[in-house]
Amino acid sequence: MLSWLDLVSIAESITFTEDCDSIFWAFDGSGKFSVKSMYRTISFRGILPAHTPAVWKLCVPTRIHIFLWLLSNNKTLTRTNLAKRRHVEDITCLFCNENESVHHLFFGCCVASVMWRHLSEIFYVNLGADYESVARWWLSNNRHAIMNMTCAALMWSIWKLRNDLCFQGKAWRSEKVLLYKLLGTLRN
Repeated sequence: MLSWLDLVSIAESITFTEDCDSIFWAFDGSGKFSVKSMYRTISFRGILPAHTPAVWKLCVPTRIHIFLWLLSNNKTLTRTNLAKRRHVEDITCLFCNENESVHHLFFGCCVASVMWRHLSEIFYVNLGADYESVARWWLSNNRHAIMNMTCAALMWSIWKLRNDLCFQGKAWRSEKVLLYKLLGTLRN
């Protein structure tokens, strides 16, 4: 009964006006509904990371733009992402024995860590801790164009080498293979 009386007192406190009602979409600055604002609200809670649009301004081939966009949205088909869609027997990394997630493959794996350490020494900047540590430099692409291109090429080379090991049956030998693949990507 007390809950009912509380509800009645709340209903009595509401005042109505003679103004016309209007529909207002609160998830966009214009107040109007759009599919884009709905997608941003569902996917990012209305907040879009600053480095996602910066992917498209890098001086890299289109296929690497698309790859980096997939990587920034955690849509790259690593073994753990594939396991979300269907049964995958082995979800371990092809370079080591840990689970192959996006973060692990490109930043946490011992092979990726060594390569990021080399790039950090070359550019005198701490790179490779995670995706954001690399992507933050993309916002000032004009000043850091060569470093950004090299970081994008490294992630692409890791992905290509991983796919060669997975689908072409090639054997892992050393970081030199990855280094040569990186240099070839940069040359192209």
